[in-house]
Amino acid sequence: MPEFIKVGSEIEILDKHINFENKIVVDVGCGTGKLTRFLAGKAERVIGIDKQELIEMAAGTEAPGNVVFMEGSAQKLPLDDGSADIIIFFASFHHIPAGEMSAAVSECFRVLKKEGLICFVEPYAMEGSYYELTRLLEDEAGIQKTAHAKIVEAGKNDFIQLHESFYYLERNIDHFLNQLNVYVSDENLRHDIAGKAALAATQRFHETGSHVYHSLCRENLLMRRNREDNPS
Repeated sequence: MPEFIKVGSEIEILDKHINFENKIVVDVGCGTGKLTRFLAGKAERVIGIDKQELIEMAAGTEAPGNVVFMEGSAQKLPLDDGSADIIIFFASFHHIPAGEMSAAVSECFRVLKKEGLICFVEPYAMEGSYYELTRLLEDEAGIQKTAHAKIVEAGKNDFIQLHESFYYLERNIDHFLNQLNVYVSDENLRHDIAGKAALAATQRFHETGSHVYHSLCRENLLMRRNREDNPS
């Protein structure tokens, strides 16, 4: 099992290996825009991309002047060739259909400047972790493995993998319920899942004496390879 390092926030993970100063950053799958707004304090410009309903939610919250929210998908980024320094997928790459992940990676190659970076931070499903709650919403263990395989493949072709690291954030049932309220619109389904989560959390407390879960993730940082350097 890999060694997981404790961090206090999503931005702490990104700060460990990336310098955002004077950079144009793209946050793909930005959701409600929380991370996008954090990045705005570090980068020259940040572009948050997601589907329409989430972009409307993100854009409805006050954001710094160097933040732009745009409707789009990873498979067809609404950006010009060579226009970005850094592209981030924070817990979003595995949401791309498996058959379209390669197209998303190709889009990153197109949009990134020479030696631009892609940072993937993906959930790591493991028994006893926060996965015990998130799988009640959707069990993503299989697609997460597929996503990681595509990331490894990218690091052997159009990109060079710079490093792979493992982290965890502390989470509790309230974090999960907040996530549930954002992503599940059906009230009955939301109530059903919340009930199962409360039962699981209560059982876990009786077994471990703790309300805290470890939300595990894996970070892969890749750099855009020059076509002439591509081994394939």
